[in-house]
Amino acid sequence: MAVRLPPYRGDSRRGEIELLEEGPIFQNAYVEVFNDRVRFPAPGGAAGNDGTSFRWRWAAPYGVVALPRLPDGSLLLIEIFRHTERGWRLEAPRGFGASDQSPDEAARREVLEETGHAVLTLTPVRTIGASDYPVHLFIADITAAPVNSQTDADEAIRACHRFGRDQRPALLADTRIHDAETLFLISVSG
Repeated sequence: MAVRLPPYRGDSRRGEIELLEEGPIFQNAYVEVFNDRVRFPAPGGAAGNDGTSFRWRWAAPYGVVALPRLPDGSLLLIEIFRHTERGWRLEAPRGFGASDQSPDEAARREVLEETGHAVLTLTPVRTIGASDYPVHLFIADITAAPVNSQTDADEAIRACHRFGRDQRPALLADTRIHDAETLFLISVSG
């Protein structure tokens, strides 16, 4: 994994929550969780009260989200069970990047793993997120037919659903889509 820079400390006299001491409480392969000792800002530019504040960050160096687009312009979304939400969602394929892999390579891998379709061309749309965990967003033009039928063993993907160009407005209002990245990519997908 890439070496991470220390977090921005902040300055309570400038209205920021100042990090006095990191308080790691949990870490696994995916996430790091902290209960930090902090100083809250006070009105008028004075240092405020000390306390604690919960913080978490992904353990990977970056993330990717790629919206698959079929040759006829239809979009492909996966139906995935999200453990944290305890429910089924429609999403664009996504995943963690690795320090030995470019965001393009990670996006191609995720699309293939989660849909079975190979990426023909990958168009970067933008990068969002924090400086210590950027998320790279892509439109992925994919093969018409799947080339792989094996998905990740640690995910619960029930199906891939195809949506025509005329269904994009309805997708933007679909309550099964909970994440801003998928909604954004649908809105700019052409």
